[in-house]
Amino acid sequence: MPTDLMTGLRKLCATLPEAEEYEMHGHPSFRAGKKCFAISSPDQPSLSIKVPLMDQALYCEDPRFSVTHYIGQHGWVTLDLTGGIRWPEVEKLVVMSYRGAALKRMLKELDAR
Repeated sequence: MPTDLMTGLRKLCATLPEAEEYEMHGHPSFRAGKKCFAISSPDQPSLSIKVPLMDQALYCEDPRFSVTHYIGQHGWVTLDLTGGIRWPEVEKLVVMSYRGAALKRMLKELDAR
């Protein structure tokens, strides 16, 4: 995978049915249908994804994760990538978040691949 976060995210999200990139409050983001599933930062290498709210605290036990500002109460966490990008981990997190946002038809297409 690329060393550049946005290049890698674009490549990864291109494999997800009907995922599209858009800008949300100045942040490059990705959505499935009308729901956002990944947000990157233009200022620092980080990635915000939505996890099940009941699992949020477990993620935050890892010092690389923190509750996302403004939307954390909905289960969003931010992964600090200043130490490097572990693409297998990023892919797992992005796909998990996508699954929470995607419509049933999108999930059906993803699972059929």
